[in-house]
Amino acid sequence: MLAVTGGSSRADEPIQIVVRLLALAGLAFAVFFRPIPFDRALRPAAIALAAAGIAIAIQLIPLPPSVWEHLPGRELYAQQGRIAGVENIWRPLSLSPDRTWNALLSLLVPLSVVALAAKLNRRRRQATLSLLVGILAFTALVALFRLITGQSWFTFLHSTDAGGSGVFANRNHQALLFAMGIPLLATWVVEDRLSSINTRLRWTIGAAGAATLMILIPTTGSRAGLALGGLAVLMATTILWKPASRLLQQVRHRKMRRLILALGCVALAGMTSLALTLSRAEGVQRLMTMDVAGDTRTRLLPRVLEMTATYFPAGAGYGSFDPAFRRFEQLGDLKQTYFNQAHDDLLQIVIEGGGLGIALLTGALAWLLVQSIRVWRASATTTSIRMARLASFLLLLMIIASVVDYPLRTPFMMALFALFTIWLYEPAAMDNDSAAANSLA
Repeated sequence: MLAVTGGSSRADEPIQIVVRLLALAGLAFAVFFRPIPFDRALRPAAIALAAAGIAIAIQLIPLPPSVWEHLPGRELYAQQGRIAGVENIWRPLSLSPDRTWNALLSLLVPLSVVALAAKLNRRRRQATLSLLVGILAFTALVALFRLITGQSWFTFLHSTDAGGSGVFANRNHQALLFAMGIPLLATWVVEDRLSSINTRLRWTIGAAGAATLMILIPTTGSRAGLALGGLAVLMATTILWKPASRLLQQVRHRKMRRLILALGCVALAGMTSLALTLSRAEGVQRLMTMDVAGDTRTRLLPRVLEMTATYFPAGAGYGSFDPAFRRFEQLGDLKQTYFNQAHDDLLQIVIEGGGLGIALLTGALAWLLVQSIRVWRASATTTSIRMARLASFLLLLMIIASVVDYPLRTPFMMALFALFTIWLYEPAAMDNDSAAANSLA
């Protein structure tokens, strides 16, 4: 359902009502239908959500005027309040409390994913890989339909961006999903325990799917998507290298093995060339005609940095970037469109969350790095290890995309991030359970 309804990050989109109701329904089901013991694999995601929820809720606590007026960046608003005759009132830290409430309620989506994941055993959580392959095929069909017909199935759900954005309102977010699909398909191909499809057919489907995604990424019009797509191909190569080598070794004749390898390289080069030269490859055209100095992100970066310094270390309040940024706009910055986000989510966390936001962000990134190193250093190659390695790749793509955009503010990407965090910690949770069982024995 989130693949259909969760493609927009805007708080004023009516579809957010459906998204939140779905999340509440999922939570109700998880809580009241046969509760099960808490799984250790869910602990990091649950802790991260609890920390994020507390950090947001703190910004909604009313503060006395003597405290609020001395917070960084509040002097202008306090002066305007005195002029308007509105003074000596208690205000929350957030400059836009309604948007901060929306940020807090948005956590219902990843929370419901974690709660529903608790209803599945580890084998079934791993089997959600096949579900994601199906969702990926659905989103690819939507993008192909829009590419061919110029019409979108989802204009009634959200204000779609230009280009083949598919189920997302933003072209960069759709390109990120397609890029993530390439290593995801690679793992699905080699993980025979999670699919009943025979090996040869799986490899055929995976190759066709990856080729389709490589063609679709440039058509979204996302310049960042081109870089993410190239990185995703390298990730998929890392995943497939050993399994493909084993399959090649089954071919008896050396010349035939060399021919197959050469054909594979030619096919990859051909698909790359086709994707980059396709007449509808809007992302390539935008890259070639890009004016770095005139790009909105580059041009407004000094204002964003000024905003960061003005509100630090208290922060402006989660979700308040849009109204708070207007204070820093100059006449030459005004356009018919508005700068709704910082387009650098890591920096925006600092703007909105201040010092506490930096602490939470640093802790989360450090944990992801340590856990990723752990799964890649593991000597075993079990299903849980391969899934954890895939999760490390997918989370890395999401974080890189967040440096130039805001994909994790969409409900669908929030849900995927929570799921991949569970996959990443699954091997460590299994090791801890085994160690506990041995100590009891």
